[in-house]
Amino acid sequence: GQTLLMFVLFMIVLIVFIGLGVDLGFAYITRARLSKAVDSACLTAVRNLLSGQTAAHDAATAAFFANYGTSGRDVVPPVCTVTFKSVNNNNVVDVQATDSINTYFIRVLPQWRTLAVGSFAEATRADVILGLVLDRSGSMGSPVPVGSGGGVALPGAVISFINFFDDATDKASMSSFASTATTNVPMSQPFKSAVTSAANAMGFNGRTFSEGGLMIGFNQVNNTPVAAGETVVKVIVFFTDGYANVFETNFACRVAAINLGQGDPPFGGATTCCGSWGTEFMDPSGGSDPACADTTFPSITGGTKTISSGNQNIWYEAQAHALAVANQIRDAKILIYSIGLGGGLNQDFLKNIANDPTGSAYNKTQISGEAVFAPDASQLQAVFDTIA
Repeated sequence: GQTLLMFVLFMIVLIVFIGLGVDLGFAYITRARLSKAVDSACLTAVRNLLSGQTAAHDAATAAFFANYGTSGRDVVPPVCTVTFKSVNNNNVVDVQATDSINTYFIRVLPQWRTLAVGSFAEATRADVILGLVLDRSGSMGSPVPVGSGGGVALPGAVISFINFFDDATDKASMSSFASTATTNVPMSQPFKSAVTSAANAMGFNGRTFSEGGLMIGFNQVNNTPVAAGETVVKVIVFFTDGYANVFETNFACRVAAINLGQGDPPFGGATTCCGSWGTEFMDPSGGSDPACADTTFPSITGGTKTISSGNQNIWYEAQAHALAVANQIRDAKILIYSIGLGGGLNQDFLKNIANDPTGSAYNKTQISGEAVFAPDASQLQAVFDTIA
């Protein structure tokens, strides 16, 4: 009799402990599913903020239930609450989900017939400070095989690209480069209308002063003030369809720094194609300066290099100057995306500009970017949209 009594008493305790293990285990599983669903809902809401809070709310709710699914343990379907707020100039999304599940063992105690389970997630949309750096050299306006013909597709690709961003919270600038570099749109907010007009007004002529375009983009992004506590992503998107073949330095024949440019090399083993190896000195304001006729120049890598119509020293120097500016950009924690168009370019150069991990000069101590390529102009918009 004593054994039976003890068995009954300890059986109740045993059932409670088993219940704690089993039912709390089910609660943990439910919470894990809720966490996955609220994370997805939070990220979905942030991605859809540009469409308005109503659309973002609906998309987040749909994402929550798509990821949570259904469960036979639920007393009723879970409740998902999506709220929007602004913190330090950033848009912030909070997602709260609660659920009530049936228990199997501890329900012998009336107050534990069900368990409440909840999960919370918060996502901050980082404001974007964007510098567009675009190639407007002569090859952009020439059809293949001499050029890329990218001038026809570039305005539409740029306009589609900027429409992914928020005129009210993001900031953007646009610079372009050919034989010289210019600021088309200074860093501004709103920016979509100005960038759209500038993209549609682009003309294509001259060589490829990548160094100058990158330096303008760097100054625009780096000098943009950030509010205290504001979360931002600083980005430069660098687009080109050819070789960097213009750089700027000081020459003995001029007091002020001027540009030195060279034609593209022959492609595909041809002895003549796509421009000559001739050289041209240019004032910073544009135009040629035939009175400057130095035959050497100081190299950024050290020493002095010669100038002649048959060597590639100017071309290599232009790449070295562009890469030096890119290093400054990445040292300032600014992310670089490179976009290349067509076959008349050096893909490894663009990878190194972005510090793409697949590039030959990848620097793991700096912020890693990405280089992407459009084989022809018809795919240019798709590549820009992917980067956006």
